[in-house]
Amino acid sequence: MTLEQIRALRIRSGSNVTSYDESQLIVPTLEDYLGYNERLSENTFIEIKTKSFSTSDYDSLIQLIGGYGFSASARVISFDFNNLVEMKKRMPGLQVQFLTNTLNEQTISQVSSLGSNAGLDIEYKDVLSKIEMVTKAQSQGLLVNLWVVPKSNLDNAKALGVDNLTVNFKRSY
Repeated sequence: MTLEQIRALRIRSGSNVTSYDESQLIVPTLEDYLGYNERLSENTFIEIKTKSFSTSDYDSLIQLIGGYGFSASARVISFDFNNLVEMKKRMPGLQVQFLTNTLNEQTISQVSSLGSNAGLDIEYKDVLSKIEMVTKAQSQGLLVNLWVVPKSNLDNAKALGVDNLTVNFKRSY
């Protein structure tokens, strides 16, 4: 889709959609997201979903991250390890995290090769019986995050001692 086609779409479901005007229910661009996070000092996670990023795509993303002041705090995540390698080549201090369904020795070794500010973002259900692997990854300087943590397992996930949790429910403050 073109940007114009995406901008014509409207968000129809989600938290509090009825409290927004139709003109506010547009699909945000990456620049919208970064501007929002810049104003609110929010954690900034950027997922590269494609395997077909070009050199100019990586360069543009690096420029956006730096332009919004997130060079030291943004976390770029991807299921495609090469995306993380390319981002680290351009910005060695950037925080990157490898999205994976599996935590094992090979994955820990692979992600460790990215150097400082690297980590794993692992599907929650694979980590439950692998607390020793979480500890090993962290002892090698890797951040360990979990994704798709159900509300019913939040306390168990916190007890694993991971660095971050991505949940699939709205938190109450």
